[in-house]
Amino acid sequence: MSIPDPHHGHAILRRTTRRSGLMLMECVMYLGLVMLLVGLAMAALLMAFTQSTHLREGSDHIIKTLQAGEQWRADIRSAVGSPSVVHTATNSTLRLTTSSGGVIDYAFFDQTVWRKVAPRNDWQPLLQRVDASRFIPDQREHVRSWRWELKLVHGKSRPGMMPLFTFKAVPGFRSGL
Repeated sequence: MSIPDPHHGHAILRRTTRRSGLMLMECVMYLGLVMLLVGLAMAALLMAFTQSTHLREGSDHIIKTLQAGEQWRADIRSAVGSPSVVHTATNSTLRLTTSSGGVIDYAFFDQTVWRKVAPRNDWQPLLQRVDASRFIPDQREHVRSWRWELKLVHGKSRPGMMPLFTFKAVPGFRSGL
């Protein structure tokens, strides 16, 4: 009969300990890798959320600009006679006389296009975050139309994009007639 080796059990215990230690190191490495991937995914999600917010703000501003342009066109169409541009020391004002005898003024200052309807005589902001605004008479062969050129302040999402708008209208012209 053979005598059992007293060190034989320790060798098995050492081999098991080494193997479980290696597994613990693998788990720590995998956990670190998962945390890195989760961090990158969260950063990408935050960037997408920020860009989505900028896009929504930009599109809202464009919608407000188009609504302001349609308001201006309706006011030009309701004008009797020719609109006039009144120059002051600080800005230029487009003055329209309507068929009801009222006066509508448009002015640009403080990065805002303002609209005033008499007799109220208080300026109401029509469009904000405007970099430049010009009202230009546009003489055609038989018709004098007006052009409103707008340049909006650059948005956050695309600083290279040039947000320019041009609206045209003819005084006294009723569409659909």
